[in-house]
Amino acid sequence: MPSVWDHKLWDTFNPQLYNFTKYNQDFLKQYSDFLERRGKIEEKYAKDLRKLCKEFRTKEYDKKEKIKFSVQTSFDEMLAELVSSANQHDTLRDELLKSSKEVKDALREAQRQSQQTEKKVAGLVKDLERNRNQLENVRSQYQRSFVEMKKAREDYIANKDNKDITKNEEERFQQVFLHKQSMFEERKQSYAKELSDYNTAQSRHYMEHLPEQLATLEEQEKRVAAICKQHFQLWGDSELQALNIRTKCCQTLRQKADNVNAEYDINEFMRVTASGNPVPDDVVFEDLGSNDSISQQQQQQQAAAPGKKNKFGTLNK
Repeated sequence: MPSVWDHKLWDTFNPQLYNFTKYNQDFLKQYSDFLERRGKIEEKYAKDLRKLCKEFRTKEYDKKEKIKFSVQTSFDEMLAELVSSANQHDTLRDELLKSSKEVKDALREAQRQSQQTEKKVAGLVKDLERNRNQLENVRSQYQRSFVEMKKAREDYIANKDNKDITKNEEERFQQVFLHKQSMFEERKQSYAKELSDYNTAQSRHYMEHLPEQLATLEEQEKRVAAICKQHFQLWGDSELQALNIRTKCCQTLRQKADNVNAEYDINEFMRVTASGNPVPDDVVFEDLGSNDSISQQQQQQQAAAPGKKNKFGTLNK
């Protein structure tokens, strides 16, 4: 496929094309920095989320027997899913930072190639300017020889039939004219050759050498665009993959909520709390007039003596 950047840019590529190249390279740096900062946001969020889950893990009701009820168990399981979701933010961070590094590497390569190409173009322009200066020097010699020949011819014509000068002087004017005429012809031929060489060099510069370097810059810009497209897609894929896994974690988290069972908690509390001791018998009427009242009162007090209380004021099992 022919290059779009060709000889039509001969008078505008500097600085417009160079500015455009730098503009895209600046964007590569900007995008790389964006990915890096985006990754740090994910890293901080994952760290804060894990810290939050750790701080809010529920305590066991009975540390000795490690008893938990369905409410607290479900909540802890939901926190575990939230930690899994936080880990996906770390995974996304890794992908973003990896992409950021690859974009930076591509930027360095693009800058290196740009510098090489611009250096080559500068060399081509300098060569053409040197040829131009050489042409101007030859042209100046050609013009100066023409002026000198013209003056010598006018002097010869003016003194050709002058009876006030000798024959030798007339021949001297003629010889000077012929010499200047010969020099003019030599300068004319030199100028014609130099002009032909310069036009050839100029044509090759604008139609071959310069377009070759511009095509190199064009290919480089295509690679920059391809790099951006590739890493845009990777960014989107990474976000989507992390989101899909986090979505599954959230679905599992939602399912854990269904594990809350009031009946289980009530029965479990009953199991670990009830002492199993029989309920105290009815208090016997005290007949103070009876001889056995004192002994009966002592027996009743012993039978009704309460056990040690737990957290809820009920009997230990």
